[in-house]
Amino acid sequence: MIKNKILNRKGFTLIEMLMVISLLSIFVLIALPRLISLPQTAREKVDSANAVTIFKDVQAGVMIGNIDITTSTRTDITKVVTDSGVNIPVPQSTTSLYVVYATKEDDDLYMIEISLDNVVLYSGTAQDVLSD
Repeated sequence: MIKNKILNRKGFTLIEMLMVISLLSIFVLIALPRLISLPQTAREKVDSANAVTIFKDVQAGVMIGNIDITTSTRTDITKVVTDSGVNIPVPQSTTSLYVVYATKEDDDLYMIEISLDNVVLYSGTAQDVLSD
């Protein structure tokens, strides 16, 4: 008789259901912060990639002589860069704008930095290959 009741049992007990629900809620609590931060992380990666593109455009402009850097101190040349035709996109992760800094290191060697919110996202050198 008892054996028949055990074999004929259908469905889940309350304890089994509570265990499944508690395990699922633990998984959700672990995964939720990561899922919430994914869009911001993606925007920051887009901004970093854009900084590399801006740097390469500025580097090319310096190399062919479209962008002239005359100062040996770290100077904001964002306006000079946009006036030369380089497209600087709007950042995705913040309301600030990209800032392009340049320093003349040598006669034909320049240090270029791309910053966003006072953080240097990308930096490197450019050489004026067409100078006299």
